[in-house]
Amino acid sequence: MSTLSHQTIKNSIYGFIGFIWPLAVAFIATPLLIKGLGSARYGYYILLNASVAFFSLLDFGLSYTFIKKLSEDPSNAGDESVKKLFSSTFWAYMVIGLFVFLLLLLLPNLFKTWFKIPDGYVFSHQLLFFCLGFTFLLKMLTVTIGQIPYALQRSDITTKVALVNITLVQAASVAAVVTGHGITSLVIIQLFSAIFVFLCYVFVSHRVLPDLKLGFYFSTIFFKGIAKDGFWNFIASGASNLLTQLDKFVVGVFCGSAGVTYYSSAQMIPEKIHCTAFSVSLSFFPVFSRASINGASDSVRKIFRRGLSMVALISGGLALAVLIYNYQLLQYWLGTEIADNASVAVIFLVGTYFLTSLGSFSGFFVSGWRKLKFAAFTAGLMAILDIILMFILIPIFKVNGAAIAYLISVLPIPFFIMYIEKNYLKSDMSGAIKFYFKHILKILSVVVPVYLFSKVLFVPLASSLFSTILLGGCSLALYVGIYWLLGFFDPEDVALFKEFFKNFLLKFKKA
Repeated sequence: MSTLSHQTIKNSIYGFIGFIWPLAVAFIATPLLIKGLGSARYGYYILLNASVAFFSLLDFGLSYTFIKKLSEDPSNAGDESVKKLFSSTFWAYMVIGLFVFLLLLLLPNLFKTWFKIPDGYVFSHQLLFFCLGFTFLLKMLTVTIGQIPYALQRSDITTKVALVNITLVQAASVAAVVTGHGITSLVIIQLFSAIFVFLCYVFVSHRVLPDLKLGFYFSTIFFKGIAKDGFWNFIASGASNLLTQLDKFVVGVFCGSAGVTYYSSAQMIPEKIHCTAFSVSLSFFPVFSRASINGASDSVRKIFRRGLSMVALISGGLALAVLIYNYQLLQYWLGTEIADNASVAVIFLVGTYFLTSLGSFSGFFVSGWRKLKFAAFTAGLMAILDIILMFILIPIFKVNGAAIAYLISVLPIPFFIMYIEKNYLKSDMSGAIKFYFKHILKILSVVVPVYLFSKVLFVPLASSLFSTILLGGCSLALYVGIYWLLGFFDPEDVALFKEFFKNFLLKFKKA
């Protein structure tokens, strides 16, 4: 078993664990926030957060060259060229952050007009957008230094920072709402969160790479990287941003801020399918980045297929649980009003996020392989499809229309994966089709009986949030158990999981 393979699986599991705690915290905090703010105000809060995320499309892929160079050979971190590349990337992000900060100061009145926001929603729209702009600036400053542990395959560091941050943010947000504070207080908490994360990564980057210093200069390698990769990276990241953020604004225009709450609530549970897959897939980028130097090989093909199979298995189990207990989870978690208005959309979004979970893994391969034109084409195609379909379907089907549009737009993902197999991995297509078809049959042979069994016997027993979660765990255990009993697990993967959790428990006891 290679060290690289072990490190990859280890980081993937760390990433997976990193979503368990935030999921639990969100389950506690979200209903309290919605109840405290009300559906309409909470929808406005979602739109404010989405506006910050939307401006991330100005990223231009500036960090790509630095991350790739560092991940290919971390021992060169002290080289002058790497220091200049790091500094150039950092200052470029600061310029973008300052630009958006100034831009957001001009948006309060426009935002109120577009989404018909009453005057009493917040204490001061000007203060609100000042805090949003400052938060965005800090997040841009964090991008470069925050990518250092990622490039070094230290998912344990990023996971720990994220866990502490999300816990503090959610606890402070709930405390603010419970004590009668509103949206402005929540935005200020987000600002303090950005400060905390920035300081954490400043400390971490100095500890893991003490020779990497920030200087006041720009690197020619940085500009060459932008010229070579930046445009296509910008298209890919910008299109992906449109795909994940624009729908909330369109729903807000046609359905109001309450509609945004219903749609966001429909996304909250199934999007964890994608988030979990993303966290598992994240650590594969440095692996594929290094492997791209030597080109396609049987070992790279094996890592790609094993990784994608693992993502499909995990995402399939989560998708199954959400489909089975969709309405009950929303009803007992967020209330009957939201369950009645969001449960149908969840069904479409389950399929969407299962496909995007596969797309996130293949996306890391494409980035590591430096096939950015392909990444830009696929992301752009899906974004264009989604935008066209949103303006057709949302006026007719409201929130459900947004979910249907999103699902249709990501249907090409399996074809993109087969393109990767043929053109980048140089696979025999009959063998590739046979491999994926066999894996799909394995998952379906478990999903169908577990779904039917759970619907008939478990769902009628779901009478509270606790019982629904408990029964959901039983369905997941049944899914994994049957998969295991049928001998579908790869023995090598089982050995890696056992070894990691043994080491994890030892570290936990020492902590």
